[in-house]
Amino acid sequence: MFIGDKQARTVLFFSAIKQCAFIDDLVSISQQAGKQEEYNKYRSAWLLAGPVDQSPSSMALCLRRGLSEKLSMMSGSISAEGLPDDMVRPGKGTRYRVVHALARGTFGQCCVLKDDEGRTYAAKLLPRAEEASTELDLHSSLSHPQLVRLVDAFILPESGTSVSLMEYCPFGTLMDVVTRRGRLTPVEARYYTHQVVTGVKYLHSKNIVHGDLKPANLFISDWARLKIGDFGLSARVGPPDWRAEVSRVAGTPNYMAPEIFLGLGRGFPGDIWAIGCILFLLLVGKPPFQRATLMDTARSVVRAGFRRCEAGLTRQSAAFVAKLLDKRPEARPSAATLLADSYFTKYFLPPRLPLIALYNPPDVTKLAKRCALTKKRKCNVTKSKKTIKKL
Repeated sequence: MFIGDKQARTVLFFSAIKQCAFIDDLVSISQQAGKQEEYNKYRSAWLLAGPVDQSPSSMALCLRRGLSEKLSMMSGSISAEGLPDDMVRPGKGTRYRVVHALARGTFGQCCVLKDDEGRTYAAKLLPRAEEASTELDLHSSLSHPQLVRLVDAFILPESGTSVSLMEYCPFGTLMDVVTRRGRLTPVEARYYTHQVVTGVKYLHSKNIVHGDLKPANLFISDWARLKIGDFGLSARVGPPDWRAEVSRVAGTPNYMAPEIFLGLGRGFPGDIWAIGCILFLLLVGKPPFQRATLMDTARSVVRAGFRRCEAGLTRQSAAFVAKLLDKRPEARPSAATLLADSYFTKYFLPPRLPLIALYNPPDVTKLAKRCALTKKRKCNVTKSKKTIKKL
């Protein structure tokens, strides 16, 4: 059953916006991206055809997801040449329609799929199934809020292509944010780094080295939450040396630790080094050891230190980065130790960021006040519950 009165639909629409303030962020994002017309089209569609039993909060959720998909599709997609129009999951018969391509690399490509019920997924396609087996074995054993979730995996019988279905993160990658914004504010850098360290702590507790941490493999989901993805170079490690041997130097040079260039293998300290490079990039706007050529970058990683006098580096952040970028692998702190560092515990760390921060610097003062108000409300609720129990 549908509402016939357009005025009633308008009331429902703005009730949704009031209940879920984050919609305002998406309006701002659409304006920044020059896509206000797309937002208006989506809004009009809801005013004309929204279901009568749709609550304002759930309607707002649909609006957010719909607009984010449009923004992602228009700003982050590439040519879908070489991809089939759709694919069918063997055994279940579920049909997936290719919406658009996301990325294409040496070993495979990624795209966005929709199933018959309208659910959206990110898919990784590898031409040879055997290349995906190790990655799938590791990924399927993981479950954490800071990791991209593996939903399903299957092989297309006609081509032998391996398809990995994962949760779709509609707001792109952290690299997209850096490309748009340049360097981020210290509060944003701390927020994103804390989430990466949290995810890495979980991986290391499972004896897994990620091996390819970089901004392009850190995906942004709802509420600007960060999720670690792409486990193609990940490996399970164990005693005695807790390292994964590498037959070739693979990865992204700007985020690779010195011991990897020296052929000593990948271990937990290599992931910590990569986090230091990511934090430096967020604060300064460029990787700490990037040079004109690959060889010069490798020499810089192995021999040189990072510049502490770069714009964007405070004394506190430079000291924290120095712990992560220690040339000695054994001297780098563990992920668990990092989470207890004063860099995270002493300074302001918001529980989430507004989505407008993907395009513009957030108002840190307003953000801090909002967080303080939320904490106060939670405290009052807790006190009320205790009072009720006493009664």
